[in-house]
Amino acid sequence: MVVMCVISYAMPIMRGRPKGNCEKAQKVEYIGFWLMCISMCGITPALTAGWSMASSVTTPAGIR
Repeated sequence: MVVMCVISYAMPIMRGRPKGNCEKAQKVEYIGFWLMCISMCGITPALTAGWSMASSVTTPAGIR
């Protein structure tokens, strides 16, 4: 996802448009980047907690 954000920023400049995308598109890219970062910071603990709860429920007590 981070790579896609970098590409959406850098690709217009690499293709010869020195100013890149218009300001409206840059604002959407900026908001999308930060939403993605916040989402990844939220999903990581959620998946970790879910995995640890699931493994504690399915693991027999004598194996730990």
